[in-house]
Amino acid sequence: MKKIFITIIVSLYCANICAKQSPSTESKPVNFIAQIENIDFNKTAISSDLKLLLADRYYFKDKTPCNTNTLSARAESMGLTTEEYINKIRSLRPAILDDRYFYLTVDQ
Repeated sequence: MKKIFITIIVSLYCANICAKQSPSTESKPVNFIAQIENIDFNKTAISSDLKLLLADRYYFKDKTPCNTNTLSARAESMGLTTEEYINKIRSLRPAILDDRYFYLTVDQ
């Protein structure tokens, strides 16, 4: 069965740090293709300045380049308003349920 690839560039804020880097080192975005298994809304996450945040947790069917199967994101981390973010998630729902692949860009 041929999978349909959907190219969606989503700038996710990675609550799970892929590699330890010094603060002066500028990290490069990580690109990968994955299937989203589930999204849990309003879960706790830790920001880059170690503050506790509410974020949505994205579960993937396979491990990401961060060597985990989850990433956390918020509307602000994607540069969207809350309403735009909700509409984006709703529009992605059919593709998620159809097990389609997504092209993701993660800024750490």
